Amino acid sequence: MPATALSTCRTATTMHRSDAAQLADKINALAEVFARPALTQRALEIWYDTLREFQTEAVFDCLNSWPKKHARFPAPSEVWTSVNERAINTREATAKQDHETALSTLPAPAWPPSATAEAHIAHIRELVRTWGRRRPGIWWAHRILERHAAGEYFAPISLRLANEAIAERRLPDTPVVERVPGEDDA
Repeated sequence: MPATALSTCRTATTMHRSDAAQLADKINALAEVFARPALTQRALEIWYDTLREFQTEAVFDCLNSWPKKHARFPAPSEVWTSVNERAINTREATAKQDHETALSTLPAPAWPPSATAEAHIAHIRELVRTWGRRRPGIWWAHRILERHAAGEYFAPISLRLANEAIAERRLPDTPVVERVPGEDDA
């Protein structure tokens, strides 16, 4: 049966009702190949309802290649499974190609790294090196005690809370900073 103007002009997203006659011709031709009687109109409607979610060309390709791989007439579910597997493989291949294209379009890193990048890398290395000594939940306590040891002023309550927080999770190499009386008097 010749293709209608509608089926040749539109993009093949899914089967359209106008493709039902072509589908019926393909299925009845396949039935003839396997020496089966032609399918009834109701049976052809079930075939159409089963396969209408796929592209027309994909369904017709499957029906055309069916005798090459199988020795008996297919059930609608067998054709559905075959077309679905092809659709999955096509989507996966497209996704893989898109992923590879996206990776290939990433800009190459600047080498040698800039001074800012070097500073960030050094900071990350320092964090990794000291991660075993510092606990994530009390980072603020370590920061207060380090800055206090460097000479920065902190209120006595800040020092006390920092020491208490570290004392709860004390590690052997964590120093305790004590407040010296009169030190914060100005």
